[in-house]
Amino acid sequence: MKTSNSIIVTRMKHQMDKMGINARELANRAEVGKSFVYDILSGKSTNPTSKKLMAIAKVLNVSLSYLISDDSYICGQGNTNILPVYNLELENGQISSSGDVNLYLSSNINLTPNMKDLRVYHVKGDSMIPTLMNQDIVLVDISDKSPHPAGLFVIVDSVGISIRRLEYLKDSNKIKLHVVSDNKKYSSYECHLEDMEILGRIIWYARSV
Repeated sequence: MKTSNSIIVTRMKHQMDKMGINARELANRAEVGKSFVYDILSGKSTNPTSKKLMAIAKVLNVSLSYLISDDSYICGQGNTNILPVYNLELENGQISSSGDVNLYLSSNINLTPNMKDLRVYHVKGDSMIPTLMNQDIVLVDISDKSPHPAGLFVIVDSVGISIRRLEYLKDSNKIKLHVVSDNKKYSSYECHLEDMEILGRIIWYARSV
């Protein structure tokens, strides 16, 4: 995840001071290596992995976006509205409203009208390279299933949950979709809207380096 290390260091130290914990305690609570925390605070680690940063943010009771780059959040104001974002999972063919949580966000962030409509999904495979890479983390707005305007969507196809670029087409009285894999090794195809199960639109992503 590329970000400004000075922002992370400043905000981590602020929250640690506020909670009265040191680097060792933070590492233990977040269940990450002590060297991971020490390297960030010393400036040695400039691109820490997003998964471990999520654990750090959870312990510090702040959102990941605040910790790395959210300038709309004013440092020092108590972040009392931290919302869990559930993993995107299907239960009996429907999107689950519970499950594992790997991400916490501030309710003040205007990513979508209803933060409860967000789900986290880990990209699998190389079908969307170079736009999205294997193990990228994406936020999915499950309230937005309309392929107009075009964008990246999480869908259910013959192999399970996938990510594809959907483009709106019109075929006489029916709506058709152009279903695109950004990796040109994979074929694109067209289908009618009623034949496509769309789980939601991707609105944000993070990547480890």
